[in-house]
Amino acid sequence: MEKLGINPWLLIAQIVNFVILLWLLQRFLYKPLLKLFRDRSAKIEDGIKTAEGLKKQAAESEAKQKEYLEEAKKEAHRIIGAATKLGEEEKKKILQLAAKESRKIVEQTTAEMNVEKKNIMNEIKKEVGEMVVSLTVATIKKSMDANTQKKLLKEAVKEVEQELGKISKPNQ
Repeated sequence: MEKLGINPWLLIAQIVNFVILLWLLQRFLYKPLLKLFRDRSAKIEDGIKTAEGLKKQAAESEAKQKEYLEEAKKEAHRIIGAATKLGEEEKKKILQLAAKESRKIVEQTTAEMNVEKKNIMNEIKKEVGEMVVSLTVATIKKSMDANTQKKLLKEAVKEVEQELGKISKPNQ
């Protein structure tokens, strides 16, 4: 080997140095670097798994949210329908009550009008009676003959009956 220009001791020293360097690199550089790469790779894989899990959870949450929204819409429609129905029932009750009250008021007013009409008729009869009596007295005082008195009395009675007929007919 010396003929080839290789010093065996130097070659052995270089091999020993190379093995020591390899061992040192393996121990202090390669292992920590490999460990660092493995840890980083594990973190990346965990991140991917977490992301996939979150993606799956997001999809499930979105599906649940849609389901809840549909249920909420159905519930809202049900509540609106119930409120509308209740409103219609209340409207009917109020209309019935109003109709009943208006009938009651009309009946009460009619009764009051009839009482007032009777009172007015009684007053008119009273006044007409008083007028007949005063006319009769006045006639008697003038000392008319009996035929004239009867004739005037009959005419006065007819006039009173006509007046009473006119008054009672329009209000009936």
